[in-house]
Amino acid sequence: MFLCDIEKENEVMEIARKALLQERQYAQKTYKPDLLMEAATKLQSADFAKNLYEPFDNVTFEGKAAIDLLYYKHLLDKLDESYGKDVQELLAQTYRSIKSIYEFVNIKPLIFGKGIDETILENSIDKVEKKLSVVLNETIDNLFYSLTPEKKIEKYSDRVLPLAKKLVVEHNDPDESLQFSIKSCVLSEVLTKIAFPGVNWSRVKHLSESEDFGLVFDQQKLVDLVETFTTQIDRLSKYLAVCV
Repeated sequence: MFLCDIEKENEVMEIARKALLQERQYAQKTYKPDLLMEAATKLQSADFAKNLYEPFDNVTFEGKAAIDLLYYKHLLDKLDESYGKDVQELLAQTYRSIKSIYEFVNIKPLIFGKGIDETILENSIDKVEKKLSVVLNETIDNLFYSLTPEKKIEKYSDRVLPLAKKLVVEHNDPDESLQFSIKSCVLSEVLTKIAFPGVNWSRVKHLSESEDFGLVFDQQKLVDLVETFTTQIDRLSKYLAVCV
C-alpha cells in the first residue's frame, strides 16, 4: 500500500512538473514588455539626440526673425520694385513655415553668422546692417564669386541643369540660363542657412527622414512643412538671383 502511495505521489509530481514546464514555455513565447516601457524605448530611439538641443521659445524666434529680415533687406536692395509686393508676401509665408518647423521639432532657433546673436540689435541700425552685409557677402563669395566657371559647374551642375535646360527651351540665352540657375541654387543654399543655421537644418532633415521618429510622432506633418519651406525658398531664390 505504501509503495502504491509513493508511486501515485511520484506520478502526480511528474504531471505537476510537466504542467509547470509547459506554463513557463508558454509564458516565454507570449511575454511582452510593459506597454509604458515599450513606448519609452521607442521614444528614446526615435529622438535620441533631443537632450543636445535647447527647446523652442518664441522670444528667441522673434529676435532671429528680426535679424534674418535685415539679411533679406540687403539681398532685396536691387530687386525690381514691380516684384516687391509678391516677394514680401512670399517672405511672410516662408517665415510662418520656418516658425512652424522650429515649433514642431522643438529646438531653439539659431541666428546665422559666426558670433552673431540677438544682442547685435542693441547697436545702431547702420552698424548692424554693415556687420550682416559683411557676413552675407563673404558667404555668397565663398559659394559663388570666388569660384572659377569650371568649379561652379562642377559644384552645382547636378542641381542646376534641370532649370537651365527649361530656360533654354523657353528661348533664353544658354550661358545666361546657366548663370541664373547657378545663382538660384547658391541663393537657395544661403537662404536655408539663414533660416536653419548649423546643426539645426541637419536636425530637421534627420527627424523628417528617421523611421524611428515616424513610429512615434506625426512625421508626415513635418515632411509637409519641410516641402513647403523648400518650395518657398526655391521661389525666393529665383527672385533674388536676378539682382545678385
